[in-house]
Amino acid sequence: MSLVNLNNSLAQSGTLSRTASLPRQPNNIKEGISAQLTKSTEELTLQFSEKEERKAKSGTNKLNNYDIELDKRIEKIEALREVYQLLEEDGSEDTLKNQSQQLYHYLNHDGDLDEWHKSSDFEPLKKFIILKEVESCLRDDNNEKLVDKISKDISIYLLGHGQAIQAGFNIADTIAENIANNNQQRQLRENYYETIIGSETIRGIFTKLLDTVAEDEFINALDAFTLAVSADLNANHPSMATQYLKGIFNDLESSNGARSIVEDCRCLLNKADLNNQISISAVMLAKQAVFFTEIEFVSSDFEELTARGIVTDPAETLSFVNGFYSIMCKLPKKLWAEEPGRQEILSAMLQHIDQKTIEECGSSQFDIRYRL
Repeated sequence: MSLVNLNNSLAQSGTLSRTASLPRQPNNIKEGISAQLTKSTEELTLQFSEKEERKAKSGTNKLNNYDIELDKRIEKIEALREVYQLLEEDGSEDTLKNQSQQLYHYLNHDGDLDEWHKSSDFEPLKKFIILKEVESCLRDDNNEKLVDKISKDISIYLLGHGQAIQAGFNIADTIAENIANNNQQRQLRENYYETIIGSETIRGIFTKLLDTVAEDEFINALDAFTLAVSADLNANHPSMATQYLKGIFNDLESSNGARSIVEDCRCLLNKADLNNQISISAVMLAKQAVFFTEIEFVSSDFEELTARGIVTDPAETLSFVNGFYSIMCKLPKKLWAEEPGRQEILSAMLQHIDQKTIEECGSSQFDIRYRL
């Protein structure tokens, strides 16, 4: 019965149009998840007590109570399916149906949930929804043994991944509305889990985005990430402490200099690429700029940078590093490890450029052609 119901209910729910406004996750679903997150240690006791209470009720009352409980559960599962569609690469529920069926059959053949977790490469929210879908199916079967088994597993999973699950609920629709490509949406959510749930600084966030986002998509991804932080912060149940989220959001909002870092690096490289021999990309150069914000700068750092096939002529090299220095000056203070270190690094860079200019040209007058 349950497997047929599972197929039918999933097939009837349809798909979402990505050209229309995507559905917001219902507040009651987020609140329900948050309640589970905060009371997960009590969940098993509540499950057993509720089960005993149902057994104690008379036939008609028991049926009526079950009907009410079933209506609420169906409403919650339907909302979870809507959220799941935001997580799917193709925007359909086919994968939810397939994954739920596979886990359903696996459990009915004495499958081990620990092994399923190890072999399932899903983000936390997606895995949670699959588990809840199968749990609902097993309840329809009145398979109390497997319901208890999967319910306990969900409680344990929430203890370890609750914040990431909550974050997923809070940001999924915002990212879907602002990033068209489904694979890029997934990557940005994963970036969010790794950095925000990992309590990273704004420098860590920029580094992660530069590592994973295509050069032409950087500004759009950064804007979407900032909106996701805002959505999380303003949700009924933020995934992290509001003070932390507010600080990150303010840092991102005020980082206009870093927002254009990839474009600035591309502009500098285009000016220097006289013979089309440059072997470094704008993203790689931008990562190097962010890297310089947290190390003790020495002259060899510039020499190593220019030795990577950027420019070879001494005069061109001096002009290039002068332009790179301008990029470093534009980076917002929040990207730097500390303000004294920022001043020291910029001063060391300037001294290096001055010294090399005097050695090559007999003057400390910069060629301003590469200034941005």
